[in-house]
Amino acid sequence: PGPPVMFARRHFEELAELRSDEGGRSVVMRHPDAVAVIEVPTTRWDIDDEATWEEFIADAE
Repeated sequence: PGPPVMFARRHFEELAELRSDEGGRSVVMRHPDAVAVIEVPTTRWDIDDEATWEEFIADAE
């Protein structure tokens, strides 16, 4: 699955322990039973750092 990805609270600790070069995909792959794929055809942004967030905000204005 691609962005956007939403995680249940029960996965927050595992996400917080990821190395900086490791994305949330590894958590998704470890818990395939917890995945629900929902098609969002207009998804354009993958926001997972402050720089991308700032770019998103600037584009929205």
